[in-house]
Amino acid sequence: MPGKTALIDLHYLPSLEYFACIHSFDHIIFEAYENYQKQTYRNRCYIRAANKIQLLTVPVVKEKDKVLTKDVRICYNQKWWKEHMRSLASAYGKAPYFQFYSEIFERIYQKKIVFLFDLNLEFMTICLELLSYNKTISLTESYSKIPPEGVFDARGRISPGRSWQANGFYRPEPYNQVFGKEFDENLSVIDLLYNEGKNGRQIIAASAVN
Repeated sequence: MPGKTALIDLHYLPSLEYFACIHSFDHIIFEAYENYQKQTYRNRCYIRAANKIQLLTVPVVKEKDKVLTKDVRICYNQKWWKEHMRSLASAYGKAPYFQFYSEIFERIYQKKIVFLFDLNLEFMTICLELLSYNKTISLTESYSKIPPEGVFDARGRISPGRSWQANGFYRPEPYNQVFGKEFDENLSVIDLLYNEGKNGRQIIAASAVN
């Protein structure tokens, strides 16, 4: 394994705290074999809309029993992906880099990917690429409560019920946003990409607490 390694749960269009956390690691291992947990960032993210911070949620198929994160299916009973695309267009249509990236993200939505983990992995991979990160990515092959020696365990650390201040991964570095008089910190990485493009990598670097 090259350099430093982090083990982390895979989120939907992750927050800037998430990217600040993994910024300095060369190798990222995504946890695929944990039991899926509700009310987490695994299927939700926050963007800056015209009048508010807006929550985007990917609906998942409800299971009677526990299910592994990698096996959670996305629910397509409603056209949630079209709502997400409309919300992103409304929020960032006037952002400097919207026209450069919107089709890339829309192509992923339009695939109607079956599993939430696979959707998150596609978005994560493209976000890392757009930010010019050169990290080695792998997935767990089984669940281990204690990771191998030398692996930083960030699983479950970044969650809606825990403030970013408590973790110590992230210090907000302001950048220009389309809406709002004051800077709104720790939104989804898509907010950073649409507003700052490849310069987002420098914003994350300045935001990361090493």
